Amino acid sequence: MTSEKAKQSIAQEEKDFNDAQSYLDKAAKAYKDAMEAKPGEKEFRSPDARMEEAVRLYATISRHKTEYEEAVQKKKNERAGGNLVTDNSRGVGPVTEAANSTLNRVIGMCQDHQPDIGELIKDHPAELHFDKGLTLDEELKVRKECGAADSKSILDEIKKQVGAKGVVPAPAKAAAKQ
Repeated sequence: MTSEKAKQSIAQEEKDFNDAQSYLDKAAKAYKDAMEAKPGEKEFRSPDARMEEAVRLYATISRHKTEYEEAVQKKKNERAGGNLVTDNSRGVGPVTEAANSTLNRVIGMCQDHQPDIGELIKDHPAELHFDKGLTLDEELKVRKECGAADSKSILDEIKKQVGAKGVVPAPAKAAAKQ
């Protein structure tokens, strides 16, 4: 979902970061070599200490970037792999994959701070389809991930969607009795 221009900018920033890190490594090596060649020279010690600090900071930034990318990938994998859930603590078997994947999509939208999710459920019942009402745990998860205001509209739309399936219109009830 990232634009081509943003991808190019990210790639350029990554290249610049790696170039800067390489220059710092080379400068640090040059100061070390100069200090070894002339051990009594005190003027090299202060820049060498700053260079070591800069190399350490760049290594920390690089590590944080890697950890962040791994965390994002793990979250994507959890979302994709979380389609089949079993809750044996209550003696309940597997939850249907379709219902849980829809719930996972809604939770993912909340985590991505997508606005008006309740409206999306209302406007796109085929894509965001719920066969049954949510369990207490599922409802609590929606409330936790989506926040108070958003979760109310989301839960209301799910209840409307599920409730509409079991409701027989009044004229049809009268015709059924005859």
